[in-house]
Order: sequence, then C-alpha cells, then structure tokens
Amino acid sequence: GNNEPQTVQGPVSTSQAGIYYITYSVTDSSNNTTSVERVIAVNDGTIPIYKGVTEVLTAFTGQTTGKEAIVCSVIHGTAELYLDCEAVDTLENAISYRKRSAIIMVNNAVIESSIELSTGVDIVLELNGKEINSAYVNTESTTWNGNHCGFILDNAKLTINDSLGTGGVYTGKDGSVLLPIENSTIIINGGSYSGRQVISSDRQGNNKVYINDGIFTGKLGALIDESANNDYFEINGGSFTHNSSNFQAIAFSSSGIININNGTFTNSGGVAITNLGAGTLNINGGTFRSSEKTIYNKLNGIVNIAKGDFESTNAQVIYNGDAAGVLNISGEEVSFNANNEYVDGIYIHNNSNNAVYLNYGISSINGGTFKQYSTSTNTSAIINSGTLDILNGNFEINSSSSVIIHNNTTGTLRIKNGTFDPNATYIIYNRNNAEICGLTSLSSGIIRNSTTNGECHIYYTTDAFKGTQPSLTGYTDNIVLSDDITCTAPSS
Repeated sequence: GNNEPQTVQGPVSTSQAGIYYITYSVTDSSNNTTSVERVIAVNDGTIPIYKGVTEVLTAFTGQTTGKEAIVCSVIHGTAELYLDCEAVDTLENAISYRKRSAIIMVNNAVIESSIELSTGVDIVLELNGKEINSAYVNTESTTWNGNHCGFILDNAKLTINDSLGTGGVYTGKDGSVLLPIENSTIIINGGSYSGRQVISSDRQGNNKVYINDGIFTGKLGALIDESANNDYFEINGGSFTHNSSNFQAIAFSSSGIININNGTFTNSGGVAITNLGAGTLNINGGTFRSSEKTIYNKLNGIVNIAKGDFESTNAQVIYNGDAAGVLNISGEEVSFNANNEYVDGIYIHNNSNNAVYLNYGISSINGGTFKQYSTSTNTSAIINSGTLDILNGNFEINSSSSVIIHNNTTGTLRIKNGTFDPNATYIIYNRNNAEICGLTSLSSGIIRNSTTNGECHIYYTTDAFKGTQPSLTGYTDNIVLSDDITCTAPSS
C-alpha cells in the first residue's frame, strides 16, 4: 500500500555535472520488494545534451583530434532518448568512464590490452567507419594470449554498429576479437573483424550472439564455440571466410544452437562449417562454399537444412560423419532467375565428388535439388552407409558413368518418392537393404542389386509401371516387385 516504507539509493549532486542513477525500492509487510530506477542528468552548461548519434557526430566535428572516442550516456526522456556526450582520450577510458547504458562513437582507437566488460556493463559501440586495432594486430604468433584480445565479456552486453560500413575491429593471430565468458550478449550490425578467431566462446557459456551483418575473417576460424554450456548463435547476414585445411570458418563443439538464416560462408582451403559435438545447426538460408566438406556433422549433433545454396569443389557437400549424427533436409527444390542464379530452395551441388555422404547416423530428405555434375566416373549424388529415408527430392547427375544413390554395405535405404535422373549408370546401386515404396511414377534407368546379401524391395502403385520402366540388374533374385505398398518407408 501507499504507507509501506520506501528506501532511495543514489543521491544527486546538483552542483556536479553528470548522470545519476536513483533507485526507489519499496517492501511490503510480507517482505516483497520491488524497485524502479530513474536516470537524472545534471548539465553544467558546457556539456550539451543531444538527441541522436548523427547530431553528436556533427557537433563534435573537428573536436576529436587526439581523442579515441566520444562517449555518451543515454538519458531516457519522457518520449525521446537523449545523449550526454564528451570526447575522451582513450577507448579504455571511455568504457570505464560510462559503463551503464552508454553509446561510444569510435575515432580510430588502439587498445594496449584486452578490454574487459564485467557484470552490468551495457555498451553500444558505433564504429562510424573507424577502426579499433589491437596494439598487437601485426603479431605472427599463434600462441594464445588473453591480453591481446579485443573485448572480453563476463555477464555483460556489447552491441557494435557501423553506420558507414568501413569500420572494423582487428586483433593479431594470438587474440580473439570477441571473447564471451559467461551469460553475455553480443549483437553485431556491420563492420569488419579479423583476429585469431572473431568470436571464441570456450569458457562457461550460456552466451547469446546475434550477427546481422559484417565481414568476419578468423585466422583459426571466424566463429568457434567450445563452451561448457549451451550458447545460442543467430546469424542473419554477413560474410564468414577462412582459408585453411586445418580449421573451419565456423566450428562448434558444445551442445548449443546455431541458427543461420542468411550469409555467405566460405573456406577455400577446407571445411566451411563443422558440428564437432552435440550441438544443433539450423540452416534456413545462405550461401555455403568450400574446397572440402561444406557442412560436416562429425559426431552426435543435429543438422537441419531448410534452405540454402551449398557447393564443394573437391569433396562431399554434406557429410553426416563419424557417429550417430542426425541430418534432416526438408524444403523446396531450387529455383533460379533468368541469369541462372540461385534464388530460393535447397540446392546441394558438387562438380568433383559426392553431393551427400552419409557415413553413419540417421538422415532424412524431403525435398530439395541434389546435383552431382562432375564428368568423372564412380561418383554419386548420394552415398549412404547409415539409415536414410527419402520422402521427396530431385536428384540429378551429369555423367552417364555415375550413380544417383549408392546404398553401401552397411546402409539402410528407404525411398517414398522423388525424381531421379535416368541418365546415370544406375538410379540406385544397392549393396545392403533398400526399400522403394509407394511410387506413383518410376522413371527409366537401372536399379542394380550388387551383392547376394542385398535385399531390394520395390513396392509400387499400378500407375508406376504403365510407362517406361527401370531395368533391374545384378542379383535380381533379391529384387522383389510388389504392388502391396504396406512397407516400412515413412508415409510423410
């Protein structure tokens, strides 16, 4: 009630300019406490109050010589946001000076040691086309040095904007640009970033990273997540590049989640994205290029692909790897514009190797376009050694000496539907257990059962064999044709 005792913390000095925080607290008779914070700006008449970043930059034109930053505290007015600003000698001082609700406009800064953002710090960095460089930006040593990072966050929040698009943050080969420790949030809206890793989360975890735009180049990988607990990454745009056979553009080994909605991911020397542990990778768009595996689900992680353009020049595009990983590909077939450029859908293509290699694990395909357009022999659109369900999809091949789907000696293949290029040597090359169920149409081509141990069951509807029929070769005694479609292949 209104008669409950109140306490007030944070006195205001009207004789000293600055920003003051007043906390009003109230506790009722049941010991329930609530509080509210007010922000009070006391202006001495020399530090002006501004309404926005553009106004600040205009006002400080010509006044930042020898200054690394303009630091502003945020004042929440009745209906507008105001900024109380002044130029500061160093970026470190700017951050230590105003830690709460601060906007800092960078003016080409050099940091001598890692800047630590601790509990309660909430900073917005506006690069404004300028650079933040580590004093060790040119070091060639790759030995980790925690003092040579850009920003280390522990229970803090950092937002980086670059309104002009030419700014950036750069460290050397021995320090990460951004190192979130625990319970921290990073939001990136543009800029260029380069270091040992751009973002490296390898401590306690429970961090959140949102990337909306920017250029990210890590000497040992652009984004590395090895934290002990669940991290969350959301990538809505940007360019992530790397050039090494030893590291990836993005690698994560925790049990966290990475959602990719857009962006360009390239490793001209190796793997583009590796899921090293039990994490979940959700891809809802983007362009993915590599010289080795493009998406590598190495252990017991989960990869879900709904949209995107994926290509590898020398290896498998999608690889479900060395343990019981789960791969789900479900979406629309690819669509192109008038210039034959990718527009939408799932497009998994390769010009020298197999498009999809399923070494172990459980995989399902329900849509998309899979194209192996190499002219070399002994390649396949899909090689399966695990458990694969195909509910739909368009499978193409460029060489008449290749195979659409190769079901290996340990593979279990179940096909519900799909469109298969009849120009391949074999539509299906079966070496274990294959089941083709409920097809409403079956194109021409050859289905081969290659071993006496292979069991190939083809269940079809009446219409499936009215037109051109596939040829059945190999150990045909083990190829069973039946119009009884009560098989185990998934129905949806």
